[in-house]
Amino acid sequence: MKQFLQGLSSSRSRDGGRSLPAGQAPVEKGAVDPLSQLVSDFAQTVSQAGGQSQQTQDMRSDLVEQASRSAAFKEGPIQGNPADGHSVKVPLGGGLEAGGEIFDRPVELSDDFSGYENLKRDAQPVTDDLRRSFYPNFTQVPETERLRTTGTLDPARLPLADVVSAIFRRYKVHEQADKRGRPVLMVACDGSGSLNSSQIHMLKILCCGWLLATAGKAIQVLAGLYHSGTIRQGLGGPLVQWIYHPRKTPATGRKDAARALLSLPDSGTGAQSDALSLAFMMDEAAVLAGGRRIYLILLTDCAWNTSFNVGKSGKEEVYSYFQSAYARFGDKLHTTLVALGVAGLTGFENLLDKVITVGNDELKDPSAVAGKIGLYVAACMKERRRLMARK
Repeated sequence: MKQFLQGLSSSRSRDGGRSLPAGQAPVEKGAVDPLSQLVSDFAQTVSQAGGQSQQTQDMRSDLVEQASRSAAFKEGPIQGNPADGHSVKVPLGGGLEAGGEIFDRPVELSDDFSGYENLKRDAQPVTDDLRRSFYPNFTQVPETERLRTTGTLDPARLPLADVVSAIFRRYKVHEQADKRGRPVLMVACDGSGSLNSSQIHMLKILCCGWLLATAGKAIQVLAGLYHSGTIRQGLGGPLVQWIYHPRKTPATGRKDAARALLSLPDSGTGAQSDALSLAFMMDEAAVLAGGRRIYLILLTDCAWNTSFNVGKSGKEEVYSYFQSAYARFGDKLHTTLVALGVAGLTGFENLLDKVITVGNDELKDPSAVAGKIGLYVAACMKERRRLMARK
């Protein structure tokens, strides 16, 4: 390249033109010089080969650094709103599938440390009960049973077929603790306008309890508030605000992430898209789990809202989604519904693994809710002992 450019420079004549072969006329003033056009085209090709494409893509880190260094106090290449849009497809049973767009962004950490201490104090009874819980991760292991008179043929026993009938083998599947550990706990919080201040306060207490209780435990945690809100100027829609996400939030840990709860409003806002939001959050949990077990904790007032125009009510959409989720994850999914401000049946008792109702009279009594959480923890501990016994 260097020799090519030097050759071009040495070919220029003293009169401002170039040395021309015999019989070639000089280039007229204002005309395009073929040699200059060739150099320009070559430089443009080199720039396109090593520069940033004009198509929509992430800008290379070296180009971002170069642009920021050359214009430190000017508008830089990193701009835009931190909320990203995601297209989500939600199976609703019977071959029906609906789709929608949802946005997510992290919640800022609050600097109100006195309020943080008060929240931790209110959540202490729940934290103490949850701290005794250990969410196990298990897997299914097939065990071979030999010396059977029925089943599939056992090659090792075939030579004895003339004298014995126990030449078959069978397989039995056992559940035992997965040595990989690290299941995923997803805490999904309904933050829509149908929740009053008492329900939101209890939601913050319970979410804080799960964050503090799992700190230091061999379990991965996601926690998010879903509702609708302003994405950017002139655009609103379904929104998930991450309270804690190991890849998206600025918190240094789960205890630090509890500060984000103070940045949330004291009462619900917007209208939720339950099925769409749950599907998106479960997709995030599935990526983090990598085949491990997922524990979903859904905190809501059960005032289900429709997400799609498919002729189903909000409750029917959520019910159908949970059916499809169990079909997708199988026994790798464990779901708990915490119904805030609900004293009667929710309609999900026969579908979900656990339903905890918190009546209006219990919303201001964390100790009473802690008692119900204790029963839930006891059930988790019973399952853990059963699985650990087969490890």
